[in-house]
Amino acid sequence: MTARLGLKWTKGQHKFFNELTAPFRLMPTGRRCGKTQGAAQALIKKSAKVQGNRALWCDVVYRNIDRYIERYFLPVLKQFPEGSWRRHKQDKIIEVGDSLIDFGSADRPETLEGFGYNDIVVNEAGLILKGERGRYLWNNALLPMLMDYEGSTAHIIGTPKGKVDPDGNNSLYYLMYQKCLDPECPDYQCVTMATDENKFLSREAVERVKNELPTGAVRDQEFYGKFVQYSAGIISADWFRFEENEPDASRKVRSWDMAVSTKTSADSSAGALCSMDGNNKFTIHHMSRVKMLYPDFRNHLIETAWRDGTEVPIVIEKAGQMGGFIDDLRGREELRGFTIYEQKPERDKLTRALPWIAAAEGGKVFLVRGGWNQAFLVEAESFTGDDSHAHDDQVDAVSIAYRELSQGVAEQIDNPMM
Repeated sequence: MTARLGLKWTKGQHKFFNELTAPFRLMPTGRRCGKTQGAAQALIKKSAKVQGNRALWCDVVYRNIDRYIERYFLPVLKQFPEGSWRRHKQDKIIEVGDSLIDFGSADRPETLEGFGYNDIVVNEAGLILKGERGRYLWNNALLPMLMDYEGSTAHIIGTPKGKVDPDGNNSLYYLMYQKCLDPECPDYQCVTMATDENKFLSREAVERVKNELPTGAVRDQEFYGKFVQYSAGIISADWFRFEENEPDASRKVRSWDMAVSTKTSADSSAGALCSMDGNNKFTIHHMSRVKMLYPDFRNHLIETAWRDGTEVPIVIEKAGQMGGFIDDLRGREELRGFTIYEQKPERDKLTRALPWIAAAEGGKVFLVRGGWNQAFLVEAESFTGDDSHAHDDQVDAVSIAYRELSQGVAEQIDNPMM
């Protein structure tokens, strides 16, 4: 059955998925190396070839699973004879003959049932295996699932996220990588891939992206797939330019990174008033950073909205348990006439910040002079690529605004008060 599939592999993909023999196989990569597509092809190929094979795909967030299935699994599966495979969409299971591929996620560990598997794929390992939660997930859930079958294999793939976790311990992904380099650990093997090793990408686009990434640790990690040590921040205050007076701007948004609670002391929330002109000049006009419980924060957001004006859309990041707070805001009489959008975050904070960090390095990010400048610059210069920084709410608020102004990805909330 697999002989007719015509699977396409890069050199690194083929070596990793078809030539390695160790039970624990690592693939640290740069972005867009084709690791996800290669892993999908490898699972389908083995499921078709080995009767009764059992595989588990572990991803970062549950909502990504259907997207990956539709983009990477179904185009290959549809080459199989009709009736030889089935997709159970609700249960997140694919059957290939009498083999099974289960799908689960780190953000919903209950989806990682305690079955045994011949193969486990940990996609985006730099995120999944991070911190105490990542170590617990690996040691208490994923690793024990490899005991049932002789010759079981873990494929641990993804862009690294530094050498050290926020808690000060070496990251599990980095410790595994160190074992790959140790000749006395034959159970670990590794293939590293830089972004430009993916021959299916446009050479011009790859070079353009590489040149846009800040030099140093960020480029080494995000493009070359290296484990780097973030001993200092990755943003320089010298990159920002200043506007002494408030410039005219027709395209503004106020973006909010909310960290609020109704019962206990909340983390800080930040709201960035930003604009972008036709030449991609990005200006941060004002930053509001407060630490409040939700009722007080709601009042603060409303007051800020009225100072900005009804012509300035409000963009709120919808992450975690923020949905209920957003529902409350859209029903407030005080916000009548305002346009409210919600933006779902994708990937990690560093990846979300990279576009405007690169713009800042290129001299295209401006700050309007104000009392908020110093606190913002201190946080920006402390921001790291491995989450070892103390605060990132202002950085994240800017990322939300930059993404909306450059891509327009937020969804408008049906505001009954409009």
